[in-house]
Amino acid sequence: MLKLGDVNTLRFVVLRGDAGVGKTAVLRVLQQRGCPVLDLEALAEHRGSAFGQVGLPPQPDAEAFSARLSALLNVQSDSAIFAEIESVALGSLAVPPGLTRQLTAADYILLRDTFEHRVERIAAAYRELPRAPLMEATARLEGRIGSRRADHAQSAWLRGDVAAAVAALLPYYDAAYAHQLQASPGHALATIDVGGRTPEQVADACLSTQLSAPD
Repeated sequence: MLKLGDVNTLRFVVLRGDAGVGKTAVLRVLQQRGCPVLDLEALAEHRGSAFGQVGLPPQPDAEAFSARLSALLNVQSDSAIFAEIESVALGSLAVPPGLTRQLTAADYILLRDTFEHRVERIAAAYRELPRAPLMEATARLEGRIGSRRADHAQSAWLRGDVAAAVAALLPYYDAAYAHQLQASPGHALATIDVGGRTPEQVADACLSTQLSAPD
């Protein structure tokens, strides 16, 4: 039986790209089509950002998360496993260090889209969520994004302009993703411009990429 310490025996292909390009939606289409997929956000009940718990049920405890992860990895085939890069923690749950290293070093498919399209996608996902926890999450970010940007986002949340709040916060996440990509030792298998494509169409493009194992 595969243990979490044995993840170096698995091959991952990571979907990378700035926040709002639709990585999670594409990943879930791939899963629906029967592809091997590791969806850490679904396993942890958390979206991975400061806003990751808003509108979601309580997270599992660490033991349950580890069991979910082990069960999923134990049934994966020899095919490459599609995944999304995550930070070392998802809310209160830590991603196993060995798995983090594997995902960080994995070959990847880069998804790209315009700032405006990404704002639209994120705003659509957050528009119906309660404002109070979104404002609380923004307040927790203030030390990292600065008071001016935080105040701009808070004002936008208050007047119900979700797109403006997202647009104020997105540059912070873009900078973090750029640093993450720059530090990745993985090889870019393809770059896909999302544009007006549906998640299903982007998944098709991912599947058409040559995912041959490295020598």
